[in-house]
Amino acid sequence: MAGGDVYEQIIDAANALYGSHPHSRALHAKGTWCAGTFTATAEAAELCRAAHFQGDPTPALIRFSNGSGDPESDDWQRDARGMAVRLRPSAGDEADILGVTTPVFVLRT
Repeated sequence: MAGGDVYEQIIDAANALYGSHPHSRALHAKGTWCAGTFTATAEAAELCRAAHFQGDPTPALIRFSNGSGDPESDDWQRDARGMAVRLRPSAGDEADILGVTTPVFVLRT
């Protein structure tokens, strides 16, 4: 089975659970975007050479989301939650940090 087939199967399974919603994601369809600034401590630069750990304020784009594939889902529903952070240092080399509130994730890597 080719890798693309697995991804299509995951999307098909999500659409079977939540329905297909044009112009929306198959999972984590409902979310809120936020913008902010991340500034690492001086100790962070001793641990990592990544641009966003060097102490300069780094623009951050954050998205909090419900796990459902239904963009009209109610927030009270018991559902996985997600948080995605994109750090955008001025020198480039963006970094993405993703987190979900599930005990397991669908992919190993």
